[in-house]
Amino acid sequence: GKTNTSRVCEPSEKDAKKAILNYEVLKVQEEKCLVRVKLDTGRHHQIRVQMSHMGCPILGDTKYGTQGVEKGMWQQIALCAYRLEFVHPKTKRLYKQNEPPLDGSFLLY
Repeated sequence: GKTNTSRVCEPSEKDAKKAILNYEVLKVQEEKCLVRVKLDTGRHHQIRVQMSHMGCPILGDTKYGTQGVEKGMWQQIALCAYRLEFVHPKTKRLYKQNEPPLDGSFLLY
């Protein structure tokens, strides 16, 4: 819609689409976790929506998880793709990219 947001809904809901992800907690420090996420589907804002829905919003996400920040104020979101892999829809060629964050911005202190 006009808010550019998505939400978790019941499978029986009209126009519902399956959204599957798997996650692994790599490190826990105070109330923060470093998490590796693997998407099985690629829905609009999927990681942000599903993590927030289960009570673990992404740090800095003012759209789906607003703890500690005023709604609507921009803040850097702690979400980064370090590996991408997909089959090109026309050429059917497999593309892979593996780049860890260079600045250490997702390290827990």
